[in-house]
Amino acid sequence: MIIVSTKKDKKIPYHDKVIESYHTLINGIHSDLINANPIISGSNAIKYIYSPKSECNDIDLYFSSEEEYILAKEILLKKFTNTFETENALSFNDIKVQLIKKDFYSPQDLIDSHDLFNVACAITSDKIYTTQKTHYAWYNRSEEHTSEL
Repeated sequence: MIIVSTKKDKKIPYHDKVIESYHTLINGIHSDLINANPIISGSNAIKYIYSPKSECNDIDLYFSSEEEYILAKEILLKKFTNTFETENALSFNDIKVQLIKKDFYSPQDLIDSHDLFNVACAITSDKIYTTQKTHYAWYNRSEEHTSEL
């Protein structure tokens, strides 16, 4: 079951803080990048939703359409030129950002595509997507760590 947290229906604790962190991340890469509607998912999204102290080595940005990917690529190539391209992604080595170009999914379909349910979440400019199973896994993990204190 998909959980969608919005400004009006905050199903994820600290919804506003997570969305603010998303905007800080995207604006930190490039102020125009938000126009391409990037989606963060997997371990980067986990960091903002469930494990804020965790570190990520690089940032994977996903897109719902090829047009959004192309816009993001054009925006970033104006500023960053140290890149490496594969059939799956365009990597910007200086800023440790990868634009995923293999598949284009809606946030809901993107989280369904993850191999591991504990990273099945996605963040957009105004919404947080996860699954009931992912949410319970991280909630139970938090409970275990709290009881150890």
